[in-house]
Amino acid sequence: MQRKRRAAGSPEAVSDSQRAPLRVLFASAPAGGGHNAVRDAIVRAVEAVDPLARTIEPTSWTARHGFDAVHRTAVKLGLSGAVFALARAGGLVTALTVAANPLLLSEVLTVARRERPDVVVSTHFALTYCFVVARWLSAFRGRLVNAIPDYGVPPRGFLPDSAFLRPEGTRVTGEDTELALAGRVRRAGELQRIGALVSEPFRAIGRERARLRLAPAAGATLRDQWHRQLTAQLPEAAALDPGRPTLGVLGGSGFAAGVLPVLTRLLDGEDGGRFNAVVVCGRDEALRRTLQARYRARPGVAILGFLSHPLLALVHGVTDVPLLGSIAHSTLQELLASGTGPLLVFRRLDGTEPAYVEYIERHRLGLYQPDAAAMTALCREALGLATGARWRSLAREFVPQARRIQSRSERRALRIVDQIVSAADL
Repeated sequence: MQRKRRAAGSPEAVSDSQRAPLRVLFASAPAGGGHNAVRDAIVRAVEAVDPLARTIEPTSWTARHGFDAVHRTAVKLGLSGAVFALARAGGLVTALTVAANPLLLSEVLTVARRERPDVVVSTHFALTYCFVVARWLSAFRGRLVNAIPDYGVPPRGFLPDSAFLRPEGTRVTGEDTELALAGRVRRAGELQRIGALVSEPFRAIGRERARLRLAPAAGATLRDQWHRQLTAQLPEAAALDPGRPTLGVLGGSGFAAGVLPVLTRLLDGEDGGRFNAVVVCGRDEALRRTLQARYRARPGVAILGFLSHPLLALVHGVTDVPLLGSIAHSTLQELLASGTGPLLVFRRLDGTEPAYVEYIERHRLGLYQPDAAAMTALCREALGLATGARWRSLAREFVPQARRIQSRSERRALRIVDQIVSAADL
């Protein structure tokens, strides 16, 4: 059956063969690096399905003024849960968002008038509200899709009751999120589940790890190869000994500092010289300087800053035990794609991250342990420095389980073109 859609800028319905590609603006705002990564994963899937842009003409856009400073300040003050709870106020968030971010609204109005998109896909709910206001002000006439990357039950503000505020489409990642919102759907196609097409460097590492199950003896050679590639681009990685087990501190969007109580116990303890530690500090330069001053001369310790995806994927490759200072969407998807795990989560941020912890424990992908002494013991067990059964029981099945979850996620991700088209038809 031939689908009918609105032509760009025209109320008439025309056939697919007669109309130009949909102009789709994929929008993100600074609020932790994950929102940009989610946006990029969606665009990656669109380009994989529609490489010649015959159906969708994608434009990626990141606002300069966002919520990053508020987000990081809230985390430091322990108020991230309170900020998340504010979204439960629903429509009130619209007024607060616009009032508190006039520069962001100005940016949204500018890009909406310039691009005149048929569809906007936004990966931050407050940014979506800015586009709602922009449409009220006649900056564009296109449809809105709010993409919710998080697991768990979202606040009511993520899917407002008011038709005046509500985007035409809502796309969610988590099965539990879909179930939580299903009863609030008003029309077919409004709510759909999406996947994640993680960038190729992580998937390449994951494919190699999966092959090692068939030829485990090749593991040392592959590990040496990844170590050489990493050292060629990051001289700090030369401190790592490929023959030792490696702890990777992967804190998400600049929150690696949260694992310091565990990291210092391990590095300053009696086992400090028996394993590697590679710490990705992200954009936390203060943490990087502190750790470099303390451990710069220590063999087996590499302190790194913000890394591109190819370099971060190589860090995943040389990591045996990932220790996390936060766990959110992109961090989780990248670790699953690279087969790096099981995951040890020492700190979860209030708001969205408890649902991620529940997810990894439900699927036996890792463990959450907020007590520093207990997590130190788990790390020693995972690194082979102490005996124990919890890590080993998870490690035996981690790679195949991660592959199964990622394969399903990738299949869902490749439906994204049809999902965006359906939003344009609503």
